Amino acid sequence: KAERLAAVGELAGGVAHEINNPLMIILGQVHLLFQSQDSEAMLNGLRIIDGATKRAADIIRDLMLFAEHFPLRPSRCRVADQIRHVLEVQKGRLDVHHVEVHTRIEETPEIWADAARLQEAFFHLIQNAEQAMVAAHGGGRLAIRVGASGFGVRIEVADNGPGIPPEDLPRIFNPFFTTKAPGEGRGLGLSVAYSVVAEHEGRLWAENRPDGGAVFIVELPIGTPATEAPLAAAGGQV
Repeated sequence: KAERLAAVGELAGGVAHEINNPLMIILGQVHLLFQSQDSEAMLNGLRIIDGATKRAADIIRDLMLFAEHFPLRPSRCRVADQIRHVLEVQKGRLDVHHVEVHTRIEETPEIWADAARLQEAFFHLIQNAEQAMVAAHGGGRLAIRVGASGFGVRIEVADNGPGIPPEDLPRIFNPFFTTKAPGEGRGLGLSVAYSVVAEHEGRLWAENRPDGGAVFIVELPIGTPATEAPLAAAGGQV
């Protein structure tokens, strides 16, 4: 009970801190706008308010994705297709940040899953790896492997960033836990990814690589059409 209360307190504190930051920016800019007579300064202030408002909205959206269990809409899909889609969406960002992408995709069976939700999880895992490498080296090498496993389908997202301090490994999937500098991350991406994998009755964990960097490993069951109704009805809770 004490651990649960501590986790709730940490979550509440994180929510308050993360949302308070953009709100303070908005209030400060509104105060300046009331005093300003310069149209260019007012326009710049409105741009800042717009950005801060979107940031607050993103925080709330990520928190809702983590906290609420929306019914899954599973269908037959290939994990490799979802990975390719996310990489295509993020290609411009990865190129700009000098991240080389290497993929090794083996033939795997189709699985029953919510493709859009899987894309959300893979997006956060890839973005996390990219941010870690850029912060440490100004770029890096992202290696993604998809293959079959005894559990079903196994996905590995590996980077050559700084790795994860051993004492942080048990906490990295906690909401609002982050080692990034203030303003560089909300600490919700990995929590969302973990929640999505759990909804699909899968597993997600992280390890440090012997040659440096970290690897996040996802294992998803193949499932059957018969699992579609129970998953959708239960919201994927395990």
